[in-house]
Amino acid sequence: MLKLLDSQARAIGRRTISTFPIVESLFRNVRSEYLRTHIHLRTASRNCFRAAPIDPFAIYWVDPEEINYVATAIEWPRYERLGVVLDGDWDEPDIKFTETDIYQSFKRHFQDGVPWEDTEFFDRVASSIARGKTPWGCDSQSAIHDRCEQLDALYANIEAHGFKTQAQLMADESVDTAATNRTTEFERFLYDEIAIDIGRDGSLLFSDGRNRLAIAKILDVDEIPVVVLLRHEGWQSFRDQIAVHIHMHGSMPSIANSHPDLASIHDELSD
Repeated sequence: MLKLLDSQARAIGRRTISTFPIVESLFRNVRSEYLRTHIHLRTASRNCFRAAPIDPFAIYWVDPEEINYVATAIEWPRYERLGVVLDGDWDEPDIKFTETDIYQSFKRHFQDGVPWEDTEFFDRVASSIARGKTPWGCDSQSAIHDRCEQLDALYANIEAHGFKTQAQLMADESVDTAATNRTTEFERFLYDEIAIDIGRDGSLLFSDGRNRLAIAKILDVDEIPVVVLLRHEGWQSFRDQIAVHIHMHGSMPSIANSHPDLASIHDELSD
């Protein structure tokens, strides 16, 4: 239902903005606050039944080398997945992130100097456009070149200044060419941070933000900020057990300090 309402609201917003461009900032702010409130209320209602609460707006700093596999795609908008617990086999993927054409193409381009036009990634996008689609928001080879130039700028920015959260980029007025269409901090958080899912065994699975993760791995960045979308029901059950241990013993079990989604439980219980 929310997906339908949001789609309708965005359609109305686009028509209104095309007629009255001055209201674009207001519309974006209203939509951001609406989604933020929806996510907060949804999570709060579900936290009533959890020993270990979930903070859907938390940002964790993790080693990008700990994100090895690509989670099975769940075709929900990011705001519908943020902070959600879901059962099923989606956490048992067999695709390694480093085997994707995105990563391989980025590696060939940035490490070996191969032109974008000679990468598998460029060919795939160009082929989709030839079939009448608009992948990556591109409808022509010229548009692909423009996006590739943005990726070059993003790579250079991260190489020179390190990895920052979207909030830090906005506060520092940094030029982040891969996200110039986001005007509110919440939009940047929701759509432009690297997103992961967490499997039943605690594995960190890639979900969204492949450009940034590929660049982080190629540059051998020590830590990157991520947001957690889905948690497997089995993993949340384990988090709940950790929370019960804290309630009973007043301390964190040593195993909890080795995982960012466990180490945060004490802080979440203290809030």
